Amino acid sequence: MNRSLVILAMGIVGVISGAAGLFHYIRSNPPATEIILSSDSEMRSFLSECGHPTKNDPPSQQEITLPASSDSSVFGTYCALQSEQKLPLSQHFGENAIVWTYTVEGLPTARAELICTKDGLLVGAMCYDRLNFHRMYPVIT
Repeated sequence: MNRSLVILAMGIVGVISGAAGLFHYIRSNPPATEIILSSDSEMRSFLSECGHPTKNDPPSQQEITLPASSDSSVFGTYCALQSEQKLPLSQHFGENAIVWTYTVEGLPTARAELICTKDGLLVGAMCYDRLNFHRMYPVIT
């Protein structure tokens, strides 16, 4: 009888420890953010909420095909920035997307760039100075 209680107690401790470990893992590694931006006004509102209000100039739009991998150093840096922001860029490698580029208010050479899939899913976001393109900043902080 004593042995059965010890085994039961060990089982309960194991289940509790496993649940605590799973909770910690999920909390430390949240899923990618799913943000749908279907229109110019939604994109401007999103950028403004993130602290990057835009000028009223129309954005530039360009259809692109995302690279199949993050092998290049510049695109690898860009992918790392998207991972930090919890955006699902790596899940959409090789797909067609649209790049929206906005001029940030108050900074004439600052740009905010959003990459969305055809259905409006935000997969990439960054700010940069058009005079120093390789220096990227997160939009979502």
